[in-house]
Amino acid sequence: MNSCESGYRYSRQMHSNLNRLQSLSLLTVAVIEGQALGGGAEILTACDIRVMTTNAKIGFVQIQIPFVDLVCRGKHDFLFGPGGKK
Repeated sequence: MNSCESGYRYSRQMHSNLNRLQSLSLLTVAVIEGQALGGGAEILTACDIRVMTTNAKIGFVQIQIPFVDLVCRGKHDFLFGPGGKK
C-alpha cells in the first residue's frame, strides 16, 4: 500500500470515528489545555462542549493544504467564526 492509499484509509477511518463521536447520545466534552492540532482539532469539533485554558491553541492544519476537507472548514466557521484561519 502506498502513502496515498494509507492516507485515504486513515482519513476515512477518522471521519467514521468523528461521526460516531458526534452521534453519541451522551454529552461529550473536549478539554483543551495545550495544543489541539490537525486531528485533535477535528475531534473537538465533534464534541458538544469545548472548554479551553487561556494558553490553549487550536490549529486546523488541513486548511493550509490546497485539497482541504470542506466539512472541516465549514465546522471551523460555525464553531469559531470566519476570522483567524490563514
